[in-house]
Amino acid sequence: MIAKEQRSSTPFHIIIVHGKLDATDEIYIVADHQVLFKVKGGIVEAVVALFSCYYVFIFKYPASLNNLYLYLQNCIFNIPNNQKLPTSVITFINAIANFSKAKEDIGERSFCESGVTDQSSLLEEEDM
Repeated sequence: MIAKEQRSSTPFHIIIVHGKLDATDEIYIVADHQVLFKVKGGIVEAVVALFSCYYVFIFKYPASLNNLYLYLQNCIFNIPNNQKLPTSVITFINAIANFSKAKEDIGERSFCESGVTDQSSLLEEEDM
């Protein structure tokens, strides 16, 4: 158990999986040592639910997962924001966009169709 003074003021939501990833028995979203709800569905639904918790309740993304959540927000869920993206996220988005363009010939859907072309307007101030 985490000592009270070591806990974050913002709950850190996590996914708890009971069973195997390919055959889960139960999946829960947990925050601050409390089960918030049981997820109906599999891992994909759990990731969507976890992202939704952060987005809907306006929690700051955990630093260790910030880039992942920014990618999900901008490319998978297509939710734009005014926040400048880190260079690593822009690079990843462009790599996915380029890969997706190569796959268009076989009819596969692009997850981040446009990519990011004007990186200067999206860079964090510390990256400039």
